[in-house]
Amino acid sequence: VFEDPATGSAAAALGGTLASEQSADGDYAWTIRQGLEMNRPSTLYVRAERRRGAVCAVHVGGHSLQISEGLLRLG
Repeated sequence: VFEDPATGSAAAALGGTLASEQSADGDYAWTIRQGLEMNRPSTLYVRAERRRGAVCAVHVGGHSLQISEGLLRLG
């Protein structure tokens, strides 16, 4: 099964879930490493903000390289 070397949407969902399980408000951060088994190691940085008992923001960052390009013509 093919996998993405880095999945930002999954990292955002994980960060939101982990922050929602914390008992205190604050800023939380994690580093996610993915794609090791496919020889395309990737690192994502996730930061979540929890205020008044709820997650109010999740940020995902990292570096990227363009590996392909395409053009889609309709009609």
